[in-house]
Amino acid sequence: MRDEKQLSSRLSAYPKFVFPTIMAIRAKGGSATIEEIEDSVAELMQLSEAELSVPHKDSNVTEFQYRLAIEMVEDVRVEPNFFQSL
Repeated sequence: MRDEKQLSSRLSAYPKFVFPTIMAIRAKGGSATIEEIEDSVAELMQLSEAELSVPHKDSNVTEFQYRLAIEMVEDVRVEPNFFQSL
């Protein structure tokens, strides 16, 4: 099994979580909890349990949760009716 550093590196290699995030929210009718988004994005990106469980530094979140949160804050700034137009 790969070590946490290798798995973390693989996660950071994903260029963007934006499209899967948008698709996850759209699938839920334009609104979703953080947990629903995480579950859907992980499924869409076909991430393994090992990849999903890599801790982010000395925090209480995983590398996946951290990177997904960063992408949501930085890139998912949309108009209220954006999801209906997809």
